[in-house]
Amino acid sequence: MLARSGGASGAPGHRELTGISAASDPKDPQVTQTDADAKPNNERPRRTGPVTFTKQVAGELRKVRWPTRRELVTYTIVVLVFVVIVLAYVSVLDFAFGEAVTWLYGTFGTPSA
Repeated sequence: MLARSGGASGAPGHRELTGISAASDPKDPQVTQTDADAKPNNERPRRTGPVTFTKQVAGELRKVRWPTRRELVTYTIVVLVFVVIVLAYVSVLDFAFGEAVTWLYGTFGTPSA
């Protein structure tokens, strides 16, 4: 059990933890093994069969909070508006770069004789 004491001076602002041994003694019952210190489990995880998998999937789908019709319509509209905005942005960039490349090849692309 961890307890807080007042420290050597006993001042209320100076506290120290007691009950923790400074050296990690493997025979000390207070020292516990952490996950990082644990030996790795070399056993392969057991696979489930298709019937068990299907039952687990159905159980997980029962836990899902499905959207209402209103939420679904709202989310669909938001996605479609966003797609149209990105489509317009990419189209403008495509047109601008196409015009820039055409201008560059028209200006600097013809060899002078």
